[in-house]
Amino acid sequence: RSKFVDRLSFGGYNKRFEPGETSKEWITSDKERCRKYAEDPLCSFMFTLGAYYQMFEGMKVLTKSESMERIPKGLPMLFVSGKDDPVGGFGKGVEKVFDKYKEAGMQKLSLRFYEGDRHEILNETDREQVYEDLFQWIEDQKMTQQN
Repeated sequence: RSKFVDRLSFGGYNKRFEPGETSKEWITSDKERCRKYAEDPLCSFMFTLGAYYQMFEGMKVLTKSESMERIPKGLPMLFVSGKDDPVGGFGKGVEKVFDKYKEAGMQKLSLRFYEGDRHEILNETDREQVYEDLFQWIEDQKMTQQN
């Protein structure tokens, strides 16, 4: 484990949300869930160097042209993100990946941002709306498949 690599990877995420109580405000704007996250030893641990390596390798694989070529062009894909998620570059990184998949010929792409939401949209204050939207998108895909 390396504090240096941890700071390089996650260190800047909280800057926009400071001063904060936990240094994990980038996770969610829901203060209670943020506090619980920070107190949970299963959430607030430092990755091993191997875990960082695997995570970054996986991210590279997801955006390689060869990887995208193997995905069926008609596969429905939904990109969702909080608009205030620093991991997704406050929407810019998510749009970049979305556009890359579109350029690769993916035909059934959807993109949805949640204003004010941060990294964990399922733990945000509007989580009920997020759940409803995800459910509706799945239902829409089922209806499309049946027609």
